[in-house]
Amino acid sequence: MTAYPLNDTEYLAEDLRMFHAGRTPGLFNITGEDFEVKSAGGMNISVSNGLAFLKASSDGIGGIVYSPKDKTTLTATVATNYTRYDYVAIRYDKISNSCGLVYQKGTQSMPTPIRNLEQYELIIAVVALKASAGEITQEMIQDVRLDESYCGLTVDTLTKVPTQELYNQFQSFYERIQKENEDLQNSNNEKFRTWFDNLEETLKGDVATSLAQRILNLEDMLMNNHFTTILLSDAGTLVDENGQEILADWAYEVESGEVGKDWTYKVKS
Repeated sequence: MTAYPLNDTEYLAEDLRMFHAGRTPGLFNITGEDFEVKSAGGMNISVSNGLAFLKASSDGIGGIVYSPKDKTTLTATVATNYTRYDYVAIRYDKISNSCGLVYQKGTQSMPTPIRNLEQYELIIAVVALKASAGEITQEMIQDVRLDESYCGLTVDTLTKVPTQELYNQFQSFYERIQKENEDLQNSNNEKFRTWFDNLEETLKGDVATSLAQRILNLEDMLMNNHFTTILLSDAGTLVDENGQEILADWAYEVESGEVGKDWTYKVKS
C-alpha cells in the first residue's frame, strides 16, 4: 500500500505505521517516570509502566507503540566469574509478533541494542552485576533512558530535542568534576607525604637530640628566671679576644630575693 488512509480499503499494520513516519523511536515520558527501573529485592528488578515508540525494523518506516498497564518484575541470574553488564530493554520481535520488557543477560562489555530486520530494542537500563552478587542494588543500575544511543525520547517533528547532547554534557561535567576531586586529593596526599617525610628526616639523629636539648635549656631558663642567648652580627657569632662566644644574660624583674649567683639582677622597687 502506498497511500493511507483511503476509503473502503483494508490495511495491514505495516501500512498504518506510515502514519508515524516522522516519529523518532524512544519514550514519550508523559509521567516523568516512564519505564523507570528500580531494585526490588534479591535478584529482582521492577519496571514502571509507560509509553514508548519503537521501529518495527532497523530500516522500516514508522513503528509501533508499546504501553504496559502495570509495573513489571524481572529476575536476573547470578554472575559467576566476572562483572556482567546485563540490560533491561523494550523489545519488538517480528517473528513472534510481540513486544515487551526483557531482562537480557550480558557480557563483560557494555551492551549494544539489537536493531535489525527482525528485532528492535530500546535499552532503558544497564545493570553492572558483580560476580557472585546475590542481590541487585540500586547502585548497580545505570539509567540510560535519555541516552539516544540506547533509548532517548520520541519526537513527532523534524526538529528533535537534543537529549544526547544534554546527556553527553552532563556526563562530561560529572567526569571532569570527579577527576578534579581525585587530582586534588592526590595532590594533597602527596604534599602531606612530602612534608611528613621532610619532618621525619629533620628529626632523625643528632638534629633530634639537639632539638630536645634546646627544649630542656628553655625549660631550665624559665624555671630559674635566668635567660641567655648567643649574640649575632651580620658577620656571624660575636666572640671575645679569646674566641669565646659572647652571651646576652638577663632576668625578669622580681619583687625580692636572690635570683642568681653568677650574674646581676634587678630588684623591682
